[in-house]
Amino acid sequence: MTLSSLHQDLIGCISMWCKNYASAKDFLVFEESVGESARELPPAIDNYRPDVAWLRSTGAYEFIGEAKTANDLKSKHTRNQLTAFLSRLDAQNSGELILAVPWGHEAYATSMMRHLQTKLTISEKRWVVISNAPGHGNG
Repeated sequence: MTLSSLHQDLIGCISMWCKNYASAKDFLVFEESVGESARELPPAIDNYRPDVAWLRSTGAYEFIGEAKTANDLKSKHTRNQLTAFLSRLDAQNSGELILAVPWGHEAYATSMMRHLQTKLTISEKRWVVISNAPGHGNG
């Protein structure tokens, strides 16, 4: 699997996760795609564009989804991007960030998200880490 196909697989995991928790007909859904099936890109949040965004009619985010490969997960860009997304959800006092990572990287991603939540002094957990692990219904 190439990096771009892995990234697309992880975006698919996010989409399936969101659909398990809400009906797409109730939201404006934006998803970054590759190829002819590309949809409208999600709106940027503090100059960072998520891979998936589900917005309410009010403009509030229900879900912000970000797919990260193993190499991308440890970058400063990723930490800045996730910080912007968490800050937006905290400011609107609702919504959830879904971080999809490759199977085997869930523990690192969870630790990073806990650290960011603490650093931002966000009391309510507004994130979940998922992966493309076989048999978990995420991929």
